[in-house]
Amino acid sequence: MKTLIMTLITFTTLSAQASFFQTTCTNSKGTIVMNSGHMNNELSITKQSCGDNQNGCKQTKIILDRREHNIEILEDLIIETNENRGCRLGDRAGFWSSKTTSAKKIVIRKNDGSKFELDSSAGSRSYILDLSQDKLEINGFLICERFISNRIMCED
Repeated sequence: MKTLIMTLITFTTLSAQASFFQTTCTNSKGTIVMNSGHMNNELSITKQSCGDNQNGCKQTKIILDRREHNIEILEDLIIETNENRGCRLGDRAGFWSSKTTSAKKIVIRKNDGSKFELDSSAGSRSYILDLSQDKLEINGFLICERFISNRIMCED
């Protein structure tokens, strides 16, 4: 029984594969950010606040809760994909990696159908960038990069 357990542990360890993925998307102005993966999971939009003419305008990132928002991908165009793999002679394991660049047209809406509203403080004009006139959706055209890497078994 001990031999069987040790054999199973050995085979499981040899076939264990560490992997990584991360997708990073942003529009050209950086006012919409959509990331997912092992390093960063973020959905953010940008609020612009303008006071009097002396202070100018200030942009602030607003982090959205993905559970409360729906992201609809209207268009998804793959621009480029690069794949690499490597196994050295005699190795039992190697690597595989992929980088995909794509363009996405998206719409962000609240799950409950309500409007995107901001609390306006006295003397300040604040608004969400990329917000539709009816304040129900945020529209964006994003460039995305998806990175994936994985350990693979090498052939003899």
